[in-house]
Parts: sequence; C-alpha cells; structure tokens
Amino acid sequence: MRTYLGKYFGKTILYTFTDEPRVPRMRFQHGLSWSDDFSVEFKKRKGYAIEPWLADIISQAKDSDSKELLKCRIDYHDVCSQLFVENYLLPLQKWARANRLLSGGHFGGEDSPEGNFLFGYGHILRSLRAMDMPGVDVIWRQLYPKTRPPTRNVRVVPRRHDGITTGSRSHAFTKYASSIAHQAGRTAILSETFAVYGAGLTPDVMRAITDYQLLRGANRFVLSNLPMSLDGPRMITGCRPYFGPTHTLWKYFDLYHIYTARMCELLSCGTPDIHTAFYFDIRSIWCGAKTMKKAIETHEKTSEALLKRQCDFDFIDDDTLRDASIRGKELVIGKMSYDTVIIPETDLMDPGAAKTLEAFRRVGGKVLSPQQIDEVKPVLLVTPSTDALRVIKRHCGEETLYFIANESPRRLKATLAIPETGDLLYFDAETGKRYTIKRVDNTPLVWNFEPNRSIVLVAGSSRKADGIYRSFRTRKRLPLQKGWTLQPWARYYVSEKKFEIDDSKGKVIPAGLGDWRSFLGDDFSGECIYRIEFNAPSSRPARLCLGKVKYSCTVRLNGVIVGRRFWGPFNFDLPAGVLKKGENNLEISVSNTFANAICNEKTRKLWEKHYPEYMKNAAYDKIVRFFEPDSFPSGLFGAVTLDYISPCKSKDLSIP
Repeated sequence: MRTYLGKYFGKTILYTFTDEPRVPRMRFQHGLSWSDDFSVEFKKRKGYAIEPWLADIISQAKDSDSKELLKCRIDYHDVCSQLFVENYLLPLQKWARANRLLSGGHFGGEDSPEGNFLFGYGHILRSLRAMDMPGVDVIWRQLYPKTRPPTRNVRVVPRRHDGITTGSRSHAFTKYASSIAHQAGRTAILSETFAVYGAGLTPDVMRAITDYQLLRGANRFVLSNLPMSLDGPRMITGCRPYFGPTHTLWKYFDLYHIYTARMCELLSCGTPDIHTAFYFDIRSIWCGAKTMKKAIETHEKTSEALLKRQCDFDFIDDDTLRDASIRGKELVIGKMSYDTVIIPETDLMDPGAAKTLEAFRRVGGKVLSPQQIDEVKPVLLVTPSTDALRVIKRHCGEETLYFIANESPRRLKATLAIPETGDLLYFDAETGKRYTIKRVDNTPLVWNFEPNRSIVLVAGSSRKADGIYRSFRTRKRLPLQKGWTLQPWARYYVSEKKFEIDDSKGKVIPAGLGDWRSFLGDDFSGECIYRIEFNAPSSRPARLCLGKVKYSCTVRLNGVIVGRRFWGPFNFDLPAGVLKKGENNLEISVSNTFANAICNEKTRKLWEKHYPEYMKNAAYDKIVRFFEPDSFPSGLFGAVTLDYISPCKSKDLSIP
C-alpha cells in the first residue's frame, strides 16, 4: 500500500481505519479466547496458573459464583484485553505514526456494555486508548430521534439498544471515544454512521443523529455507504442507504456535508469544559450474571441522568484512576482534571485505583455515588428544569462556546442563564453566518427550540458579526392551500441490473397538498414540482412557510430561487424585489427518499431473480425492508402560508 499510496499519507490520506477488530469471542461451553503464549503471559502478569480455572470460566456465569471464581474471570478478561492491545492495536498505531497517519477505527457492539464481556475487544476504554482517533459505530439504529411511539424502528435491531426511539435507553456510548481523546489531548473522535439505517433515511433523522453524536464528542464522520457499483450484483452488495448520484436526495447532500463539516471544525477547537468523571465499572461487567447486570444498569441510568441534567462528564476506568495524579482538590488524568468523581457501588475495583481514589477523597475531592448526582454542577442553568436539552461547553481562547440541542420531538421554550458577560454570537452552521445577540445587564436568554434541533452560542467573542440577531413575528398571513398542480420531474427506479433515473417530465395534474402517492403510486421515488399562482396584497418583507415537507425542497418564486432546504423548518425569507404585489408564480421542487422504489415486491423479486445467492443470505436487506416503509409518505403536506413579518421586541428568540 505504501508503494502506491505513500505519497498521499498525511495529506489526502490522513488515517487508517480498523473495523470491528477482536479476538475470537467467548462462547460459553464451546470456546475461550486463547493464544499459544496465553498461559505463560497470564502467570507472569497475575502470579498464578489459569489452567485449573478454565472449565469454570468457560461455563455460563452464575449468580452463585464464588469470589475466587469472580477474581479469575476478571483476571482472565484483563489479560485478554491487555494482549489484544499490545499485539494488535499498538503495532497498528506504531505503523500508522511511522507513516504520518493517525490510527483510527471502532469495535463491534460497543453500544452494548456487555460487549466487553462477549464481543472480543475486552475493555472498550483500554482498546480505544490505543488509537489516535478513537471511534464508535452507529449503523444499527442504536440511535434514533424520538418522533412517535415505536413501530418498525425497534424490533428489527438485533442488539438490545433501540436508542432514543423508545425513550427506554438513550445511551452515551459515543462518550467512550470522546473521553479517551479528551484525556489524551487528541482532537479527532470518529463515528461510522448510517450504514444500516435503510434507503428511507430522512434528512431530519440525519441531522438529529449527527447532532446527538456531536454533543457526545464525535467530530469526524465516516458516512456509510457508497455502492460498490451502479450496476450488476455489486450495486446491492452491503447495506442501505446507498449514497451517490443515484440517491434521490443527493443534490441536497452538500447542505448536510457543509453543516457537518462546520460543526466538526467548531467542536474540535479549544478544550472541553468538563469537571466530572464517571467510573466505568469494567471489572463488574467481566464477572457476568447479576454482577454484570447491576453494573450495566447503573452505568446506563447514571450516564443518561447526568446528560438530562445538562451535566457533561468523561468516563474513567481502573487504568486511568490507578495512574492519575492529584493536584489540589482535582484528579488529573492526562490533559483533563476533575473535581468530582462518581463511583458506582463496587468491591471489585483494582487496588491501585482504589488507593488513588482514597487519596483524592482525603484531600477534599468530591466523590459521589450515582444517588448523589444532584450535587453535580450543570454546564448551564436552564429554567424551567427540563430533561430534553443537552448542553456542552468549550473554551477556545477568550471565547466560550455553547452547543445546545433539544432532543425531544416537541417545541421547547427555555431560559438559558449564560454566566459570561456581554453580548453573544449566534452561529448559524447551515449558512456560516454569525449574528450578535444584544444583552442588557447580562440578562438570561429565552429561546424557543424547534424539535430535534440545536443552536450554537458564543460568549466573549470579538469576531465581526454578519448582522444583529432579530426575532420576527407575523403581522398578516396569507394561506396558500388551493389551486396547486403537481408534475413528476424525475423518477428514480431499479431496472433489471442497475439503478436508473428517468428525467422525462410527467403530466401536470391538479393536486391537493399531502401524500403524492395517491397520485403517483406507492413506488414513486424522485422529484416532483408543485406550482401555484397567487395574488399578494403587498410586496413588503415576507416569509414563505411550507409546513411539513417529505423530505427536501427547492423554492422558486417568479423564476428566482429563494432557497433550498435539506431538512426543516421549511421557512424561506423572501429577498427584496422577488415578491410582487398582485400575481405571483410559486414553484416548489420536492424530493422523497429512495425507499419507495426499493422496498417493494417488484424490486425484491427482481433481485431474487438476478442475484439469488446474494438475496438468500442478505441479512441487511431483510433488516432495512422492515422499517423502510416508515418513510413512504412523500410530498408537500403544508400548511403553506405567506407571512408578512416585522421584527419583534420580545426577548423570546428562535432560529430565524
């Protein structure tokens, strides 16, 4: 590889990617992870022979296991994970660094804490620590925004996590990688995302899942996936969604890429404002049975409870705690220092780690149980109290950055008590523009959050703004509900052996707002044009509001493009001179997902005919077909209105 690509190392090619490496996983009553030198290495590291205990270790863990057996289980997994790091991850990192590259990647099943026990990587934090760019895997809909009660979105996922769809568990596993990077002083935190979210992956979901991970530390995204070919069997090999030119929404993807690139760059700057550490009880997880179950339950409930209280934190473990130093009343781990440490109930902590913890407690360091997290200071005081907002804070020189997201499916009004003095900057990551928010006497900020949306606020900035932030109110509203026509503009479909685009224009038909399937059929994927002529009472400043759009759109008024939106809210401020008093012509191009064209019996039978061997074993195809129908509804739903607006004096702010 170096012979052919070496000249690009450190320039175009920046990092290596190892995907789900592991040793052979533990299979109870069938096999253990092992190597030729394991017995020798175990005795060297632990001081006793493992062989007498192997029959017990390979057996299913029981609640009645003795303390001696629990110790052997812990020691066994401890040595396995050490050897995995030493013999695979560190040599890979050494090779990468020697070739001007970062070593990066992720492990399989890191979203499930029991994966440390079962999935062959042993110790997620220890393994991630051996990477220059630690990462996670978000491809199974482990994370999904709360939009409605769960239906298809949940049951298909082969792991236990149904993420934020059901509200039962909203796991913080991205923070495994970000905690390691923070402590090592590294900037890049990786996420492989979307691979098995299906052809019905919508822009709103893409934004919500991206924000979710950004808030938990990810700032480099591997977006999966591009098809291996646009024709033949390789076009359907692997998983969906298929990104690229044959994706119905591809012409809007620049908007997603620009937003994500800006946010990744922004959240790579400076240092995180984190002063709380949460102990990851890996040794209890290694024990299995009720000890593991209790540790995982505490781990997940406490992680989520902290985030719901707007408290940011890093994970620590026995390795980092054992090697930590104490400075004043702070626990120092690498580049990070913590004044508060949360310790779940356990009597299995490594003795060296326990010694450091006791020393921290003696100097006045705050050591809390999970039942005492109300004593943890939040990143930002929010009123009224809400569990829907998530907040992180970063220091970038003289600037302090707040990234705040509403992770609920409802609009939310909140007062933000930002402690820094002076005016604020509101940064619009979609446009790249900055707006000054004027504050008098450091008054708290009242903000109206859209569902599953985020904002960036910057305090202490001397950067030049693009304007003053203004909130607007509607003075007069003109509904545009009747008189619409619909014209199919481009159809994306699956032929016998390739993905096709038919850009021959269809007939213009009268159509009401709503699901276009009643006019075009269930399997239409592509682009349609909605048109209407209307009379405007004035050419004064106005905002065009489209209401619900499934899923992306471009708007032209009197032949002038006034905007494109990949996701909502679908509101467009009309440029001066475009809206005319009297007759106006409005044209809205709407694109849906590729799910309608792929997830139907015709396409399935076509693939079974031409690619029978693939379809026979196509596990991913079976998975995504289960939930792709969720995004079948397509088109412009409205309500569409023309709102005449003017700046308001209210302190209640919302995204322009």
